[in-house]
Amino acid sequence: MPINADKPHLWKADVAASVDLYNDWFMRFGPKAYRNTRAETTERVQKAIQLTSERKSLQQIELERKAEQAKLDGLKTAMQRNEMGQYATPFPLALKIVQFVRDNWLTAAEDIRFLDPGVGTGAFVSALLHAFDRKNIRSITGVELDPQVAAAADKLWSKWGTEGDRG
Repeated sequence: MPINADKPHLWKADVAASVDLYNDWFMRFGPKAYRNTRAETTERVQKAIQLTSERKSLQQIELERKAEQAKLDGLKTAMQRNEMGQYATPFPLALKIVQFVRDNWLTAAEDIRFLDPGVGTGAFVSALLHAFDRKNIRSITGVELDPQVAAAADKLWSKWGTEGDRG
């Protein structure tokens, strides 16, 4: 009788152990070309998973940013926002501008130092993170005069390594 044939609750662990044993053997004794290809492929898959996770997170934060912008817009009249020079750039426009800069003025390998002197809730920050590989972004700095808007931007973007300045 095969080992654990009568214990289905152990099958998943048995399969995992068997796969681990095979992988260990393969990485020690398999042909070098196959081992190298496997290691490279594993690294590419891990990077793709990380990028997918980051993209999902960016999509979620963009939704949060839009909701925060709508909330902040509701706290002031259009006249009050105009007096402060608060004009929220729509994300699709910010993304087109950032992509234009990326495609026409920068090379992929350049280190990006980004300054938004009127960051608001960060439409351009969001666009930058959508358009560029994070490894090429050296710094992101946003300046915002309105303390409420600055606090919102800080809450949204601080986990992405941004710096805020409240003028």
